[in-house]
Amino acid sequence: MFEPREVQSGITYERNGTRRAAPAQLDEDNTAQDYKSFRRRLTSFLRSPSKTSSSRILAEAPVEERILDPAQLDIQVLSQPPGTTVQELDNSFWNFKYPGRGEVVYALDAGFDINHEETHNIAVDRILMTGSFPGDDGFTAVAPRAVDHGTAFAAKIAGPTIGIATNATLVLGRVVDGAGYWGIDTFLDLLLKVHADIREQDPKKGYIVTTSLNIQLEWPGFTKSYEYLVGIGNEAAKRFYLTAAKEAVEDVIDSIVGLPNTFFVCSGGDSTPVGYQKLWQDVLARKYGRNSRFIVTGGYNQYNGSSIFETSDSLAISAPAAYINVPARWKNGYVEERKQGDDQIPPTSFHRDHQLEFDSGLSFTAPAVSGIIATWLSIGLTPQDIVPLMHNLAHRRIKNGPKVLYNGVPIRRWPKSRWPAWYVDRRDDKQNLPPLPEVLDNRLPESLPVPSLPDRPSRQRRGFLTSSHKDSGYRNISDGLGL
Repeated sequence: MFEPREVQSGITYERNGTRRAAPAQLDEDNTAQDYKSFRRRLTSFLRSPSKTSSSRILAEAPVEERILDPAQLDIQVLSQPPGTTVQELDNSFWNFKYPGRGEVVYALDAGFDINHEETHNIAVDRILMTGSFPGDDGFTAVAPRAVDHGTAFAAKIAGPTIGIATNATLVLGRVVDGAGYWGIDTFLDLLLKVHADIREQDPKKGYIVTTSLNIQLEWPGFTKSYEYLVGIGNEAAKRFYLTAAKEAVEDVIDSIVGLPNTFFVCSGGDSTPVGYQKLWQDVLARKYGRNSRFIVTGGYNQYNGSSIFETSDSLAISAPAAYINVPARWKNGYVEERKQGDDQIPPTSFHRDHQLEFDSGLSFTAPAVSGIIATWLSIGLTPQDIVPLMHNLAHRRIKNGPKVLYNGVPIRRWPKSRWPAWYVDRRDDKQNLPPLPEVLDNRLPESLPVPSLPDRPSRQRRGFLTSSHKDSGYRNISDGLGL
């Protein structure tokens, strides 16, 4: 069981005693010679830009093979070339070397456990916090499941076991105030801090802002929880306040997307039957268009190939959203507050060994897309290349299925002994592809037996609060966290 680090001199800590994130030290080992030679070739490419520079970089950038557990299908399929099957991937994730190295991702969520085994060694540069609002009583009132959500979000970007851009640097943004509340006001405050922070950085670099927070910006999409903040019962006055807040959020996101080389990646809602057209993602996606650096992500089930959860018509790309490996709080051989529901299966031995569990939801699509973008930037693709490349590489896994994210490592980069029988080494991997299946039948891994624990707390399908938290003054902040 992983234990938190002891207090050390020169290290700052949160009020609850957890260590505050500080810049992590990257391993300054000797860079591989093939990577050095690639950078020299890349420099010559960039001096003479051409329409094929993206494909040339993908063909020349050093790649590596990560051998994964069968339970990690959510990562494997991100390197699945057109025409191949999961069986041909053979539990491998093909990625570019040093993924995300030198790139910065702003991960915005409810809270983060930086002492979990999966986040402990992520390069976290700093944490942006919302300001103190009325009722703010410190840093101790956030429900554990809210922190779990942000921990999973960060780990899917750069975690050593379940992350994609494992060498990326994260800036964490916590939207929840000290009273355990969040809403359009704290979201706006955090966005303003993100905007100011990026403006202080090198404008020549690329930056990725990503979140799965769901806030409805159109009346009557606002929930009664805003009465706590506004402090007024007059409906006209609340409408005025929230309309102004909506315009402010749109203006700030406008400014972030307008910054040089900055991407804004967000998940496109969830399975809850609400008016999708009222979510801020859809409101802004219709404004920017499909080919902008404002990217709305959808979900698909990598076990059958079909869309899952979302119904939005503003999606730019889909990524795995079913049975996603996420950090968990293991205790005495079981996961505390394990998610309940038809879409949840017991954890595997792999989960037990790495302090993980399965979870499902669109929340995990945004960090997947952000991790791939950070990887592409780290191998020398320009910010202007990213969105066209993402759309060009995305491909369906079944007939009439959604177009799914693909990182672009071509089959010819695999060892020849692993090439599919149909494949011929050509410049275009889309030639002579086998027909797409009607449906996939990928098998879930074998689960561990669930221990009998009659006193074990349960949690609501969409809530973060356990029964023990409901009566202790915690505010339910589950609405809008995308699970």
